[in-house]
Amino acid sequence: DGSMDGEYTVLVELADKAKNLYTVEHLIVYDTQAPTLVSTVPADGALLTEDVTEIQVKLNDEGGSGIDWAVTTVTLIDPNGAEISGELVSDGEAELTLTTSQLVEDGRYIIRVQAVDRAGNGDATDFRQSFILSRRLPAIVSTEPITAPADEAFMNEELELIEVTLETDDENHLSTLRLLNPATQVVAGQQERKTDQLIYNLVRPLATDGSEDGVYTIEFTPISASGRSGEVQRLTFTYDTQAPEIEPDEAINLVVAEPEVNNSLTEIHVNLTDVTSGIDWENLDEKWLTFERLSPNPTKISGRISDDGQDNLTFRLTVPLADNGSADGEYRITLNPKDRAGNDDEPYEKVFIYDTSPPMIDPSTLLINEAPLLVDINAESYPTAVSTTGGVVIQANIFDTGLGVNLAQSKISVTSPDGSEISGSTQQNGVDTLIFKSDGLTMQGVYKVTIMSIGNDSELLGFAPTDSLTTEFLYETTVPTAAITSDGGETELTDKALPLEGTASDPSGTQRVGDGEITVPASGVWIVEIVGTGPDKQPIDPVAAVDDSDAEQEPWSVWSIDFLPTRSGEYDLDVRVTDNAGNYEVYDIGEYTMSVSLTFRGTTFGWPNPLRLSKRDVAFFSFDVNVPRGDTIELTLSIYDWSGDMVLSQTYPDVVSGQRNDQLVKWNLENQAGTPVARGLYVFRLEAVNSAGNRANVVGKVLVVD
Repeated sequence: DGSMDGEYTVLVELADKAKNLYTVEHLIVYDTQAPTLVSTVPADGALLTEDVTEIQVKLNDEGGSGIDWAVTTVTLIDPNGAEISGELVSDGEAELTLTTSQLVEDGRYIIRVQAVDRAGNGDATDFRQSFILSRRLPAIVSTEPITAPADEAFMNEELELIEVTLETDDENHLSTLRLLNPATQVVAGQQERKTDQLIYNLVRPLATDGSEDGVYTIEFTPISASGRSGEVQRLTFTYDTQAPEIEPDEAINLVVAEPEVNNSLTEIHVNLTDVTSGIDWENLDEKWLTFERLSPNPTKISGRISDDGQDNLTFRLTVPLADNGSADGEYRITLNPKDRAGNDDEPYEKVFIYDTSPPMIDPSTLLINEAPLLVDINAESYPTAVSTTGGVVIQANIFDTGLGVNLAQSKISVTSPDGSEISGSTQQNGVDTLIFKSDGLTMQGVYKVTIMSIGNDSELLGFAPTDSLTTEFLYETTVPTAAITSDGGETELTDKALPLEGTASDPSGTQRVGDGEITVPASGVWIVEIVGTGPDKQPIDPVAAVDDSDAEQEPWSVWSIDFLPTRSGEYDLDVRVTDNAGNYEVYDIGEYTMSVSLTFRGTTFGWPNPLRLSKRDVAFFSFDVNVPRGDTIELTLSIYDWSGDMVLSQTYPDVVSGQRNDQLVKWNLENQAGTPVARGLYVFRLEAVNSAGNRANVVGKVLVVD
């Protein structure tokens, strides 16, 4: 236990048989104690911040035999468990020194000592002490572009180089710097080293068209001059050269109070996206969205801007736009949002039409079976009457000054007298015309027509302005009646008209509906005509009679006509009466022999007479030609002076005759050359030519004075 350790002397006394003596002394060290570790440099648990190349160990051997330097070892183990080689030297007394190359790794190092004395004590004992090596490597102070704080780590300008400012005492450090693109690929460049800076010059600047936008990584590896490297540091920034994206067809949403009920524009919603740096919602500004009316009456529309936290920008109008048409017009939305990188570029503008006025249905263009469809209930012929059993064709013209007409949705519907809707087909010309062709009509009576116009919603406001027009038409097939009350009593007439008088009426009808009947209103007599055959047994052209009824009588209840044909011969005459629905009936009148020639009837004269040149009088000629009412003639006026020389000749084509004409044919007292004539007595001559080529003429006198 060491209590009896020390130096002992062994005496050996030798004697031979001759009694000769020899004494031998031998010194022995009795040592049962192993050597002890006194200290190490670095000390156990020490924290070193500087390089170390020597390990010093101090030992003690209490037993006194001394350290056996030949077998005593000192070993240095690095943080990875590997032994570090070096040169071990002792001072022969108590100290050992292990000299190594410069340590590379930082971390916990272990000093392992195996101390053995000359007595062999300690060969099974390890002394272990440790120290921590933590040397300062170059550290980043700042970067350009900046990478911290994260909400400011953005770059929106052309990037040519990366700069890193370092804090280091090692002027010869070997730290490296490089740039990784969003795909973690190295961006080609060349490193430039300064005392406290690393600069990474790109081979070419990054593109500014958005093709290379994204999150970039500055990768910095701190390395000491000895080659010791620290942990790789990765600092990121966002490279964003493009302004926020706006897809006009999808991003901008116009919101009305309640579509189809209250169409007032109340809000504008805009979905903003920026996939690189993101929208700078923290700095939302009123200038991001402005709203103005362009026409009519240009003005700025006030409102309040907000966001919903989900990339949606909302502009809430202070006063919603009216939906009665007064606010209709052209408007412009100007968007100028900014992303976190500071991009705003040129503002985006969207011009749209705010249209709450429904398309207009033009009542004057409504047609039924190509005839006007009346809408004025006070009109004399309302409702429009038809008699076609094959159905009706209704046409409407619709126009709009705003976003246009949606003819595909607009429609015409017809409801029968019993309330059922009439089936049919609808056509439209893609511009302004809607045509409804109904199936056959099976029930007489008053039909209801509803025309609905629907506007376009091309601005996606959520509503289409609508309007409707309702009118009626009468479907009846009862024929009207007519009778002759007088024909003048003659059957043979020479150069005079056949005086016919009569009556006409259109009786109402009935229509069975279910188990009962309803009265079908009469459409009323539309026209009474004289028809029949002429001298060649061919049908004559219909000649309309004159309605002689007064305001208190039904139209055509009394009628008359002076029938005068253009040719002589035998006439078999009938009266044809037609009602407003197109129903007609023909009644026989009789046979008549008529001898007709073209003549001027009554007196033909010029007026005023005399004529005064000083008052610039104009001569008018009153005449009446014996032709059927409504027929046309060609009339030639000739003026002669008293000596018989022609002064003027003027022809009037297509003169409607059949009655006296007092103001059509005139003379302004000038000759053919346009020069005023001299005062004196002048002769006028009128020559008429009818459609059959027959001619008649008449002459008269006028006096021209100063």
